[in-house]
Amino acid sequence: MTRMNLLRNEQGFTMQELLVVLIVSSLLAGFCFSLFLFTSKLLLSWQRNTEVRSIVNGTLNTLVLDVQQSKQVTEITDTTLVLVKRGNRTVVYHFSRNRIFRDHDVVASQDGIQLSVLVSKEIQNQKSAQAPVLTIKVSGTSTSNTYQSETRVTLPYSGREAFIRTSNGI
Repeated sequence: MTRMNLLRNEQGFTMQELLVVLIVSSLLAGFCFSLFLFTSKLLLSWQRNTEVRSIVNGTLNTLVLDVQQSKQVTEITDTTLVLVKRGNRTVVYHFSRNRIFRDHDVVASQDGIQLSVLVSKEIQNQKSAQAPVLTIKVSGTSTSNTYQSETRVTLPYSGREAFIRTSNGI
């Protein structure tokens, strides 16, 4: 073909074909955009859930570690937990609103997450030589979900303390 014939050739797409392609491609683009928005919202929800679980589990682990390293619990109230560690070092926990303090340092605080801690001591038979047991519950609530973790912790109890207790008839 010569150059002149190529210029006169009117083969191509009709207006209807172009319109169909435009509609199909815009529907496909709209579907992809809605799928992106859905996965984005789902990912954000999972991230928030993971954040709440992480804060609750980290707080619980910190409390359990301190209780296991202590030799005595001197005070348990709604807002305070006082532990005496080896060497008579005192560790004081304060539970207030959304924050948990350990010796005036923030252990857990996050905007948008309500934290609550419940510590209870099991009452045991006075004559038994068992170590005291604490139940610690930490719960976190965000706008869309709630997560709670609970554990029972036994205070370290030396054989000497058990001997003194049983020999004194306590």
